[in-house]
Order: sequence, then structure tokens, then C-alpha cells
Amino acid sequence: MKTIFRVSVMLLFMGAGFSCVQTHGAVADEYTGPVKTRLNFHLVDGESMSLLDEYLEAHPGAEPVCNTDGTFTFPELPFPAATLVLGAYRSSGEGEDEFVRYFVVYKEPALRGLAVKEASALLNEMTSKPEIVFTIDSYQEKNGMIRHGREILMRITEQNRGKIMTIVFNNRIIAAARIHETIANGQVRLSGSFTWAEARRLAEALTADATGSPDAD
Repeated sequence: MKTIFRVSVMLLFMGAGFSCVQTHGAVADEYTGPVKTRLNFHLVDGESMSLLDEYLEAHPGAEPVCNTDGTFTFPELPFPAATLVLGAYRSSGEGEDEFVRYFVVYKEPALRGLAVKEASALLNEMTSKPEIVFTIDSYQEKNGMIRHGREILMRITEQNRGKIMTIVFNNRIIAAARIHETIANGQVRLSGSFTWAEARRLAEALTADATGSPDAD
């Protein structure tokens, strides 16, 4: 199977990878978490990330201002107004999330979470390791406009090879992936060294709709 993304997932797991898929298994179990409209895909601003990394290396222990919406501000760093500083987290296994690092992403989502139509946590038949399989498709904006998610994802991955795209949930980064190739069919497999519980957690986050329940089967 062709690999499309190689990712490091910060909130739930580390060292994962995205690839195209052709089929899907069962949908995720019942979910009663936050709304789907809080989940989006954001591209990372590479230049600002380099600036941030250099600053943090030169100022060990530097702490940003934590804003009420969950974003961060480094007063000493002149990041573009069109960007946000977000934290990446991973599960500690004790009910709380452990902070990993900061990312600078563009405010405007590259793709809305509403484009995710189904997501499932499955076991890979070859490796017996947990994976998440999800589908990107068309969705409707609040103003009634129809967006073709599959075409958007194809354009993003075609035009931003080598760049990093993040999955952001409630202003927290739960996955960060470097784009290597174009995804044309809208079907994605997310694999990595994570537990079954972690795989289910991400699948649930991806499938939560505006009412807080998963999309219909």
C-alpha cells in the first residue's frame, strides 16, 4: 500500500503514518464528546516554526502567554497575524494530556473537520497493530455552500509537498504529518505505534458531528 503521510501524532500516539486505502471496516463506537466543527486540518507555517525553534533553543525554559481560547502567544516573536501558536499533546494514560511541543499553524483551516465522513479504528491484518481509517468527502458550510473535500485534500497535498499538516481538535494538535505525495481518492489510513484505546479515541474525535454523536452508518 502506497504511503502518503509519515506523521508524529502528539496527543494520542507517536511515529504514525498516513496512506491511501480502498475499503473500510466498522464505524467507531458511540461517542458523546465535543462537536465536530471544532476539528480542522491546518498547515504549519514553516518559517515561523524555524523562528520559534531557534528562540526556544536560545531561551531554554521560555514560557509563552496562555490565552483563554487555548492558543499561546510569544510576545518576543513577531509571528504573522494569519497564524496561531498551538500546543501538541499526547495521552498520559491517566486521564490527562501531556504537553509535547508548540506548533505555529495558519489560522485558516486548510480543510474543515466536516469533510470527514466516517472513521474507524481497525486492526491491520498484516501487522495486527491498531490503525484509523477515514474518508474525506463533500460537506456543507453554514452559509449553505457545498465544499468538495476530496478535491480540497488533493489540492492541498499536491501543492504543499514537504510541508506539515496538523489535525487540530479544540485548539489542540492531535496529529502532525509531513506531506509526501498527493491523496486523490479521499481515503486515508493512519497507522503508528499507538494502543487500541488511543486509536479509538482519535477515530471518535474524527467522527463526532455537530450534535456530539457519530455520523450515521
